[in-house]
Amino acid sequence: MGVAGLWPVHPFHQLPLHISDFASQFLEQHAQKTTLLEVAVSDGFNSNPGGQRALRLGIDASIWLRQALASPYAVYHGGDTMISLYRQCGRLFRLPIIPFFVFDGPHRASNKRGKAVKYKLLPNEQNFRQLLECFGFGWQVVRIAPGEAEAQLAALSQLGIIDAVLSTDVDTLVFGADRILRVTGVDKNSDSIQISSYSASALAENNFTRPNLIFIALLSGGDYAVRDGITGCGIKTAVELTRTDLGPRLIHSLQVLPIEEWPNFFVQWRVDLTTILRDNPGGTLTRQHPGLAAAVPADFPDPAILALYLTPDTSPLDPLVCLNWKPPFIPSLARFAEVHFSWASQAGILNDFDKHIFVGLALREVIRDVLVNDGEVAESAMAPYSFVITPVRTKYCKRSQCEARITLEISTDLIKAVGSKLVGQRTTRQSKEELTKDWEGVNAPRRLFWGPKAVILALQP
Repeated sequence: MGVAGLWPVHPFHQLPLHISDFASQFLEQHAQKTTLLEVAVSDGFNSNPGGQRALRLGIDASIWLRQALASPYAVYHGGDTMISLYRQCGRLFRLPIIPFFVFDGPHRASNKRGKAVKYKLLPNEQNFRQLLECFGFGWQVVRIAPGEAEAQLAALSQLGIIDAVLSTDVDTLVFGADRILRVTGVDKNSDSIQISSYSASALAENNFTRPNLIFIALLSGGDYAVRDGITGCGIKTAVELTRTDLGPRLIHSLQVLPIEEWPNFFVQWRVDLTTILRDNPGGTLTRQHPGLAAAVPADFPDPAILALYLTPDTSPLDPLVCLNWKPPFIPSLARFAEVHFSWASQAGILNDFDKHIFVGLALREVIRDVLVNDGEVAESAMAPYSFVITPVRTKYCKRSQCEARITLEISTDLIKAVGSKLVGQRTTRQSKEELTKDWEGVNAPRRLFWGPKAVILALQP
């Protein structure tokens, strides 16, 4: 959702988001291209802003649910969204990140882009919440926002409770988030999450202040516009108009003027807007727009829509709230997989955890030890299983710039824990043989993994 045209959208996200590729001329050119791993290490583990050696990352859970429905995983698995969500959670689990998931609440806007919107649980929303709990991303870090999740996350960002927002919705910037990370793709070889990083300060230096972003939303049509802004006003003209003082003057005046003075202010403000569109007196625009000037509605802008952007409905916030590491529940995660995925026999789960989960458990063990050395209180439960972790020398390659190769010894206690809640509903003769051969017959299996280099190097004396 959001303001059409402000940034481009990776094809994976195009179906649910309605944002055009024209945006590459605007916000995208001010973004830093990087990976989520690099941001998590540099701005989370190394910088340590929250004292947890992790990036505190706010996430709009409803966007994840909608994207999962259209993901290649869901299409391949006959519309099953849970495999996509499971994989995305697994990618976060392998990084020094403490996620903070927020779901849309019952008081979100009742009208978006001129269409009535009713609040209801999305398909698989309850299953998604259960999955978050299994990963340790559970109810301690999930809030049901009374309104828009984007607004709640922006408020958390402004208070410094989270370090960044992972979102594909430009509204998060319009609501005032300090930093947004937008996923642009996933590397097929390394499974690394490619992102564009937008900071409010960098955007403001290029005239994309919050008042101007709200102004663009009003002109070209954001989520809350009953009509598409001013009919015929595209994103390019809207951006050109931000070179004037119309946006900042509008927002500032609404914040300082008594309500009874608003009507007179709007009259004069509309005169200024139509004059600039019609005559282009300062040469701010590339050309005159007499047709747009004539199309400015007599009731533009709608104060109610402005209020939705300026004072959105959010839950009460405590600036002293801290996000901490929470333990994963491996037996429950294994049982969740058995219920939802056809491949999830005990051997299938162990093989899958071997690729996607065990390295995240080892990462938590290292971070726990680092937190203890930092003098922080680190719950032993955040790393409930012990590993023998051995760094491995590798030849130089692109991946080795920010990752290190390690060997893990998988303990028998962990193998038993994976199977402790399973009921055997996916067990076959072949899976039994595979379990005996690859896991039960091996004492402390050794596996090779890639992990964040800065975290792994913290092992060294």
